[in-house]
Formats: sequence, C-alpha cells, structure tokens
Amino acid sequence: MDVAQVKKLMLRHDGCVALKANTWSESTFTVLQSLPVEQRGAYCVLKTVELVYLLCSVHPLPI
Repeated sequence: MDVAQVKKLMLRHDGCVALKANTWSESTFTVLQSLPVEQRGAYCVLKTVELVYLLCSVHPLPI
C-alpha cells in the first residue's frame, strides 16, 4: 500500500474521503447489516484495509 498516495488523495479533500455510491460500498453495507453485532468490528477492519488498497491501486476508486 502506498501511504503517500492515500495521504495525497485525502489532502486534496481536506483530509476526508467521501466515496460515491458504487458496487463496493453497496455490497459492504449490505453484508454489514446481515452480520451478528460481535462480527461487525472485524469486518469493518477488513473492509478498511481493502479500501486503502483500492485507493492505492493503478485505477483507484472515484472519490
């Protein structure tokens, strides 16, 4: 993961990232609602790492 690239993306948006509705966000929140409460934290950590990876990819998610 290219942390410098993520920082650069976030600085362009005053330190925040707002994702437009897309397949990734829709599936993430659909699954999150169906998980037991005790599993939601671990799922959010996994999806956060995945999101950072996607932001660093050659074709980053649109923000």
